Amino acid sequence: MGGCASVCFGSGPRPAGLGQALLDRAIALAKGRGCHSAWPETSNRSALAFYRSAGFALFGELRNAAGQKPEGHARWFLSRSFDKEAT
Repeated sequence: MGGCASVCFGSGPRPAGLGQALLDRAIALAKGRGCHSAWPETSNRSALAFYRSAGFALFGELRNAAGQKPEGHARWFLSRSFDKEAT
């Protein structure tokens, strides 16, 4: 079993398509190693939209309780099964 602990991008400009290229490569490597699925988590709304557009399904959400800082903070959990995808 293996995994990728964290991938982070700075807030500055980055080349268009970089995130998709990295995700595509990570998925290809995972499939090549026999992985059947991936489960990213994020607290970034842009990343949430990115993962959903890449076929990941939202299966969980944790929100800060009233009064917790930062206000409105949430963490989202997603999954994508590779079982029916071509390798």
